[in-house]
Amino acid sequence: GPVVADFLAKAVEPPLQAAVDSALDLLENIGALESGEQLTLLGRHLAALPLPPQTGKLLLYAVLFGCADPVLTVACSSAYRDPWVLPLDAGGREA
Repeated sequence: GPVVADFLAKAVEPPLQAAVDSALDLLENIGALESGEQLTLLGRHLAALPLPPQTGKLLLYAVLFGCADPVLTVACSSAYRDPWVLPLDAGGREA
């Protein structure tokens, strides 16, 4: 059965089912999770990294292909919003 969804449903503030389904779909699509909700070897490596799974996979493959330096720059720049873009509404600005 859906082991992950059952486990998360027991939380004090469980996530929405749509969010759980979306997260599981993402993990399956990037090859971190098998259809039976079992972690793949890639999934075990990604679970050890304190990063979003897409970024973790990007960095793991960069190391494997020997191009970590430029990929680290891309990963870091994509992890943050553009510092030159200001929100249109005044309520979105914080000092």
